[in-house]
Amino acid sequence: MLPRATGNWTNGEARHLLNRAGFGGSPGDVEKLHGLGREAAVEFLIAGKEMQGAFRLPEWCDMEQAVADAKMRREQFMDAQRARRSAAKSDEADKARRMAFQDFQKENRSHALEAQGWWFNRMLKTSAPLREKMVLFWHDHFATSIQKVKQPVLLMNQNELFRKNAFGSFRDLTQAIVRDPAMMLYLDTEIEQGHAE
Repeated sequence: MLPRATGNWTNGEARHLLNRAGFGGSPGDVEKLHGLGREAAVEFLIAGKEMQGAFRLPEWCDMEQAVADAKMRREQFMDAQRARRSAAKSDEADKARRMAFQDFQKENRSHALEAQGWWFNRMLKTSAPLREKMVLFWHDHFATSIQKVKQPVLLMNQNELFRKNAFGSFRDLTQAIVRDPAMMLYLDTEIEQGHAE
C-alpha cells in the first residue's frame, strides 16, 4: 500500500486525477472534485454512481429483438436459397438475396455508428468516469472489432459486460469474456447453440 499523500490538495492535482482516472473535465468538474478533498475525491471516483437509465441503450440492443431479427434474416436467406433452386425464379431470387444482404449491411453500419456515438457520448457525459475509463481499458485489453464480429448488438452487450465487471474480479471477467458471443466470433470459436441466438 502506498503511503498517504501529504501536503495541500490543489486544483492541479484534482485536474491531474480527473485526467488519469477519467477523460478530463471542465473547470467546474475540477473545482467540484477539488472541493471534496483528496480522499473523498478518490472515493467519489471509485464509487462511480450513475443514475439508473442515464444512458439508455438503443432499442436494437434488446437481445430478444436481436434474436428475432436474426431468425427473420435466416428465414429470408433460406427462402432465397429455396427460390434459387427453381430455374424459373433463380434470377429473381439472386436479386432478392443481394437486396436483402445490402439492406442488412446498411442497417449494421447504421447500428455500428450509433453504438460508437452512444459510447463516446457516455464517456464524455458520465458521472462515473473511472468506470468508463476501465470499460475502455478492458475493451483495449480484450480487443474485438465490428469488422470481424459484424453484429453491433453483440459488441454493445460486450461493452456492458466490461462495465459490469470494471472493478470486479479479473478471474470472473476472464471467465465471462471467454463465453461472450462477440469474443467467440472474433476468435472464430464455436458458439454453443442457443447461446448467441
